[in-house]
Amino acid sequence: MKCLFTIHGFKTAHKDCLQVKERRSGGSAGFTLLELMLALILLSLLALVSYGTLNLCLKGARHGEAATVNLQQLRITRQYLERSLGSALPRLSGQGQWPYFEGEEQELRFLTPLGLQAHQLGGIYHMRVLAAPDEQGVDGLAIEEVKALVWQEEPQKVETRLFLLRGLASLRFTYLVGAQEFNTWHADRQKGMPDKVRVALSLKDQKTLEWLIPIRVVQAREEEPEEGEIF
Repeated sequence: MKCLFTIHGFKTAHKDCLQVKERRSGGSAGFTLLELMLALILLSLLALVSYGTLNLCLKGARHGEAATVNLQQLRITRQYLERSLGSALPRLSGQGQWPYFEGEEQELRFLTPLGLQAHQLGGIYHMRVLAAPDEQGVDGLAIEEVKALVWQEEPQKVETRLFLLRGLASLRFTYLVGAQEFNTWHADRQKGMPDKVRVALSLKDQKTLEWLIPIRVVQAREEEPEEGEIF
């Protein structure tokens, strides 16, 4: 009997040991449903944070690129206006030609020996600078050019049209003589050219810029004839 008990006890202990091993091996074979759900939630949060960071980086890059393009456009626009207005002619050469420089708040027209294209041959050009929409309907600062001789025959003709700026929000020209500032200028009535042109403009979502551009080629204003003076 003692021997049988010993054998029975050994078998029972062995069976219990096997059951413990099975439970341990079964517990380490995989993850519970709760653990899987927590892992998926963490992965989703990481993906969301990564996407947000990437999106912010892309927006910053696009904003920086747009700002660089705008600065380049503004620099080119200012250089062109300084070059062309600085060399504006008070009149066409020849007998009986009237003073010419027409300025409104959003448009100005003048004569210059400098064409839009660097390779253009010499001559006199009529320039018109104005705010106008482009082909897509976006407001911009446009320049229209035509040779002066053609313009004299066909005042509405345009040979070349360029947009220096796109996305224009506001534009205003004013005209200065000494300390006086005028909203409009007509050289035939005001007997000559202004000393300077003030350009106030802004692009969309940006502050207004102001440029003061001198007109270097300035003709002395014609004196009003005194009473009894013989021409």
